[in-house]
Amino acid sequence: MKGGPSQQALIQPDREQVRRVIARHGWNVCSCQIDSPGILHWLAPCGDAAVGYVTRARTHVVAGAPICGPEHLGHVAQEWEQISASMGRRVCYFGAMQPLCTQLVTKGTHSAIACGALPIWNPDRWCHNLNGNRGLKAQLRRARNSGVTVCEWTPERAMHSNSLWECHRDWRSRHRMAPMAFVSGTAGISELRDKRIFVALQGEQVVAFLLMIPIPARKGWMSELFPRRHTAPNGSVELLVHHAITAAQSAGSNMFTLGFSPLSTSKLSNTPANPPWVQAAFRFAQTKYMPYNFAGLERFKQKFRPEEWEPVYCISSEANFSIRSAAVTLCAFTEKQYLSKVVRHAMAFKTRQIAGNLRLYTNLDNGSQT
Repeated sequence: MKGGPSQQALIQPDREQVRRVIARHGWNVCSCQIDSPGILHWLAPCGDAAVGYVTRARTHVVAGAPICGPEHLGHVAQEWEQISASMGRRVCYFGAMQPLCTQLVTKGTHSAIACGALPIWNPDRWCHNLNGNRGLKAQLRRARNSGVTVCEWTPERAMHSNSLWECHRDWRSRHRMAPMAFVSGTAGISELRDKRIFVALQGEQVVAFLLMIPIPARKGWMSELFPRRHTAPNGSVELLVHHAITAAQSAGSNMFTLGFSPLSTSKLSNTPANPPWVQAAFRFAQTKYMPYNFAGLERFKQKFRPEEWEPVYCISSEANFSIRSAAVTLCAFTEKQYLSKVVRHAMAFKTRQIAGNLRLYTNLDNGSQT
């Protein structure tokens, strides 16, 4: 894996080359997602390692981790950071997993925060786990009793289905933001290469659907999207997830995940605590004043009783993780309209706090006068 810093970081390689690297070495759950529109790529001179990134505020924000053989991970990260430094860019890794964190943070030149968790299931044990989950089994029965059936569609059929696109538009219209646009924006449905799609039907109408994206080096699958109509019968998405995990088991897969749960750090027992300012920011982001229900997303995934939760990190090439790095990462993978909503909600929250304090002081003052 030789090759020094160069201006090749500015040259966009052929996407088929990047896809071949993903197919060989894609271990991080973000690996296949770097093929999404809007993600730039760097291909190592050796041709067997790649990085997907975006540029914000003179920072290269990497989606996940460098994609390469595990024995070369540290070297490829160092090579990429040298190239970025030669261009006057800092580096952050968003959605990184434990292997990269171990490689970089232990050296003392990088810092990391746990930004969420990844729920993991072993498909071979799914049926056994389901038998002990009475609440989930009841939801599956409700969906079936409402006439919901699930089948797998080809990408070609999905792309030309008006009913499926209507379902997607219905879901998007009811979601005030799409966290991490490169994960759950419209790119997920517009690019179906190498993905599997399961559709929940009530009669001829698509009431919900689920996309599965491969994680080649882990011989696993991740559910990337599960949109539903507002009229979908209760249990429709749960029935989709059941069929998806069962299909993964039939394919001989080793793992299945419902994807990254932002801010879900309560399930991580062996992960160092985040800095106090990060913990405070996470608590605020999970309040009712924010325009997205992160806690609700975690509860939805928890109902399937994951066998384990893997930590997901944001790593920065600095000794102490800074507010600037957090802000740049948020800007890189979040839709612009959501950022303005965050600011408005934060200002409204602060205004309510000030108004509450004023009422408290007024009441105390009136009480002292009497």
